[in-house]
Parts: sequence; structure tokens; C-alpha cells
Amino acid sequence: MSNKLSTWMWATDNGVHGLDFDPQENILRWYDSIGCACGDTTAQQTPTQYRQKGIPGGILFVPDDILAELDALLPAPNTTP
Repeated sequence: MSNKLSTWMWATDNGVHGLDFDPQENILRWYDSIGCACGDTTAQQTPTQYRQKGIPGGILFVPDDILAELDALLPAPNTTP
């Protein structure tokens, strides 16, 4: 896993959504508007929360290619009982 911030933006019917993953903080930040760089996140999740609950409310659509990249980038789920 890289220690670099990974970011994505994609068009929706109502504008632009965004997502970043900060591996040093182990957090996903979801954005529901073009102001993604302004710090106005819609939701934050850990990778574990994302794997358990999925995409947070307020984010209506994420393209399959972005979801595939995200799943490949995130640390593997803890398999310890």
C-alpha cells in the first residue's frame, strides 16, 4: 500500500463528487460537491467502516472503475477472529 494520498473526482447528474484516501490517517473522505479541496467533506470513514457499510449516504453514485481502484488500494480486511 502506498503512503501517498489518493484522490478521485467524477461527474454526476447533479455536479461532481470526490473521494480521497489518506493512508497515513487511514481515512476515506467523501465529497458531494466540486469544493472538494476546501475541506468540506460529506462523510469520513475508515477502510473497515467502508467495507462494513459501503458508500455513505449523500454519495449517490461511484463509477465501477473507481470502486475497483479503491478496493485494490485499501488494506486487506482484518481476518483475525
